[in-house]
Amino acid sequence: MTFGAATFRTSNRADSITRMRTKSWICSTLLLISGVGAAAAQMCSGEASFSRVPARFFATMAFGSSSFYHGGLAFGRSRLFAALEAGMTTYQQNESWDYRINLGAQFARRVDPKAQVCPQVLFSLTTGAGDVSGLTINYRENLIGAGVDAGFVLYEKGDARIIPNASLGLLGGRIKYTYSTGTKRTQDADAYGLLTTGIGFGLNKQLTISPTVTVPLGRGGASTLYGVTFSIGKVQED
Repeated sequence: MTFGAATFRTSNRADSITRMRTKSWICSTLLLISGVGAAAAQMCSGEASFSRVPARFFATMAFGSSSFYHGGLAFGRSRLFAALEAGMTTYQQNESWDYRINLGAQFARRVDPKAQVCPQVLFSLTTGAGDVSGLTINYRENLIGAGVDAGFVLYEKGDARIIPNASLGLLGGRIKYTYSTGTKRTQDADAYGLLTTGIGFGLNKQLTISPTVTVPLGRGGASTLYGVTFSIGKVQED
């Protein structure tokens, strides 16, 4: 997917708030990638199959130049899945609120596969504010993204499992600034990528812990992020 370039240059104050927002944006949009959260299906994110656990709650945190804390609900069946999530991102003394909808599909060559690929799309809204030279600037980011995840079962014994996974995603969209003076500006957001690797540790049928490392691609000033997701679901009765 290709995203448009910025149509104009923001003022110096807007540039300052943009630099602050850039660091928090990388962190808050991490959950595009199923390797980071429970928002995807089974081995693509190191999780149990949705055919076994059709719904799960998840909580995710990650730390780098900024920090984020998200929670939500993921649900699906043998082929399609979706997730709803919300949370907060912090950068220095600033905070933003994040809302996400994630949709995807899972593909494998066998009925009981050992490897899987999952294309996904993300729709995201982030709102926040910052003070620059005594002027308050509120911003609203509307993002769309697409990505693909893959994972395979390295170890499985009983209900325990170890599932390495990796993912690559692209994001972009538009940002709307509203100044305390009443002035409004809108600009296209530069597209950038996220490369994530992780390992899902299934402790039993319901509980999974997934540490991850995410590297931003094509986004200057953004740092590598280290995160972990906890998910728990209700097992489908036979």
